[in-house]
Amino acid sequence: MTDLLGTPSLDTISRIRNEKARRYLSSMRKKQPVPFSERFPKADPAALKLLQRLLAFDPKDRPTAEEVSVCSI
Repeated sequence: MTDLLGTPSLDTISRIRNEKARRYLSSMRKKQPVPFSERFPKADPAALKLLQRLLAFDPKDRPTAEEVSVCSI
């Protein structure tokens, strides 16, 4: 997941409740996110934008079911 999305920010890591997971993520080598448009060049840009939001590491950054249900994709 981090190979595509990059490593989560320190702020995001600090909100993880599981201490073992926090330690693991904090110890990882920092990775930059790969733009979805580079990884999936033939995909619809709107679909890629939605996918990126759905895969957000922090649940508070993900869309709600209602937001997804009204999506035009």
